[in-house]
Amino acid sequence: MPTSPRVMTDRALEVDASGKTDVGLLRSENQDCIFVDQAQGFYVVLDGMGGHQGGATASRVARDVMVETIAQGRETWPPGKLLVEACKAAGSAVHLQARADRELHGMGTTVVALAMPRVNQALIAHVGDSRAYLLRKGRLRRLTADHTIVAELVSAGKLTPEQAIDHPHASVLSRNLGGLQTTEVDLLEVELEEADRLLLCSDGLNGYATRNAIEQVLSGAATPEEATTDLIELAKRGGGGDNISAVVVEIGRASSELPETIEETGAGAWWSRRPLFMEVCRSMGLGTSPLASSLTEADALDLLGGSFCEAMYLDLEGTTGIHIWTYADSLVKAWFERDGRYGPVKELFDVLRAAALSVAKDVSRSDEDLGVCLEIALLRALIVGEMVVGGQISECIKVANETFASRRVTTDLPDATFANVATVPFSPTESPMPVGPEVNKCLADGAGAAKEQLGGDEYLMLHAIIDAAHSSASEFCGEADMSAAAIDLYGTRLLTEQEINPLLDGLETARVAHLAAVDALQVSPVARATALCALALAHQSLFHAFALVAVDAGKPTTDRLREMNASTSLMRARLERNEQHLAHFEVDIDTVEDLQS
Repeated sequence: MPTSPRVMTDRALEVDASGKTDVGLLRSENQDCIFVDQAQGFYVVLDGMGGHQGGATASRVARDVMVETIAQGRETWPPGKLLVEACKAAGSAVHLQARADRELHGMGTTVVALAMPRVNQALIAHVGDSRAYLLRKGRLRRLTADHTIVAELVSAGKLTPEQAIDHPHASVLSRNLGGLQTTEVDLLEVELEEADRLLLCSDGLNGYATRNAIEQVLSGAATPEEATTDLIELAKRGGGGDNISAVVVEIGRASSELPETIEETGAGAWWSRRPLFMEVCRSMGLGTSPLASSLTEADALDLLGGSFCEAMYLDLEGTTGIHIWTYADSLVKAWFERDGRYGPVKELFDVLRAAALSVAKDVSRSDEDLGVCLEIALLRALIVGEMVVGGQISECIKVANETFASRRVTTDLPDATFANVATVPFSPTESPMPVGPEVNKCLADGAGAAKEQLGGDEYLMLHAIIDAAHSSASEFCGEADMSAAAIDLYGTRLLTEQEINPLLDGLETARVAHLAAVDALQVSPVARATALCALALAHQSLFHAFALVAVDAGKPTTDRLREMNASTSLMRARLERNEQHLAHFEVDIDTVEDLQS
């Protein structure tokens, strides 16, 4: 249930706090537990574990012991030492109760606790994977490090952060309250500034909401109480697969009439002008957007424009950004999974911006101050939506990079001669990544720009290199058999050093020009990243093919050299034996051959 203690004043700075815990969408029992004591500046979030009843018992036993320890030791212990000892006492109590009751055996709990001995000082103790964050000037920073097996492997350099994301043991704790009689507790101190917000949460929040989403909701909510409500809702919209707990503490909230003005009158002013908003959207062709190409124009207009209008109203009414975030996230994610072009998304937000600002302008005709406040709120919401787009593009680039990085290059040469190898032994995959229309256009434009930059007929070899790489990238995503291209470019004869060096220089010159030309194109980040990865593979494959051609061309010479070395070795052995006979028998050299026979 939510708690929202009232404001405390200290040195002219106000502190406000709120906490809320929720069972989530899939669990039948809430094993999380929170505590908020505004008067004493003490806040706790605990996430219990240990099966049916065990987790709930562990978190509540730990909470009660911590509260009692803090109350008894406040006058005698230093604040940091007291916070750590409260966590240790809680862990010991959970451990002893688990040993005393067989049904509770193995129970434990995570904890993240905040004590504020002064309004500008935060002491944070934690065990497990419940977290503390600091929001300062609109940017969210994580303060605690998870006590999990995988997190410690990453810290030790034995796993990469990328490997940790999908690791099967990512949620296995290395520390908790109750697993052992004594527990190591991490303590950190943070100096606070005016307008800072602190967030304590269980993994039911950060496990089902992205960091960017948490940042936007936490910075956009007018009060800590609204922030905790919206954060719980955010985690539910992300799946809500675990219990969700959040405590938000705000330091010296700057006074602003904007949220109150928007909440009281801006939402109504916006909704009453819904027909105006929809008409501008219709006149600008929103109903024909490719994002809703499977729908009729009327249905597409309702989906893209009507849904935005409703989400905007809900965010204005609640002074939050969660509904616009959800609108953009679901819409853009589905589009990028289906197509991937950035252009239609940009066109969508351009139309939404123009229609929204037309509403703000209409409001200003009757109430200029309200119109200005509404315009600021609308632009803020649109920025939230565009941040979602940026996040989705980053995810697409990450997936593209991971896909190409997983196709490891082998430098092993085949046993047979190159001419008898069906394909180049380079990045073999069963299902190459498809290259869409936007990426193909990007590749074609880049190839043309690179050849134009390199010059005319005197650079035909460089043009041929670019054409070969372009063909491989556009048709096979960089994974074509480049043997024929290498033979066409360089032939099959043995090349001298004076002949090889210019060819190697040409490979590098063409590669640099080609990649630079694609990188300079004005295209979506997703298309550019995919094209660059495909071209990098193509040029690398071409270089490997050339290396194999050179090896093959030199094979006859190598074989003759091997035969000559064998003959030389035999002659050297015979000479050594002759010298030994001469030294032993002291005979004339003319008789050596007779002695050998």
